[in-house]
Amino acid sequence: MLTVTQFYAYLRKFREAYDGAMEPLSVELSMAQTAVELLLFLANNPETNTARDICFYLHLKPGIVSFHVENLVRDGFLERRPVPEDRRKWRLVPTEKAEPVVQRGRALQADFCDRMNRGLSEQELNLCSHCFTVFEQNLSDMAKQQSNQAKKESHNGTR
Repeated sequence: MLTVTQFYAYLRKFREAYDGAMEPLSVELSMAQTAVELLLFLANNPETNTARDICFYLHLKPGIVSFHVENLVRDGFLERRPVPEDRRKWRLVPTEKAEPVVQRGRALQADFCDRMNRGLSEQELNLCSHCFTVFEQNLSDMAKQQSNQAKKESHNGTR
């Protein structure tokens, strides 16, 4: 049975190792690592391409996202495109200038995954993927329950 402490330790080790694997690209480009991460996220997940999506999935504060988006747009790595159904939103799309950065970043990500998965069979990796899918669903269910409980308590408190 994994404990909460073990999960935190694994997450921390993952983050430290991933940051270390991606650092050479940031240094090579003289670009903040968060900006590189943001650019790769948008290139790898074209369906989640708003600042709000970045905040949600990368757990970044809006001010930090705004700062890096502004710099990436200014430097020609991103462009903003209006969202027709919501004039307050902008899609963030990597430009042609970003393509070499994205390709280099994807290569580093693939190497990181290969190194992390070393020593595991395809069957073990499939089982691990299944476990994380179940974890994700359980965590989503827990968050919904907590939100519903908080709403219920708030509603009861306002009567």
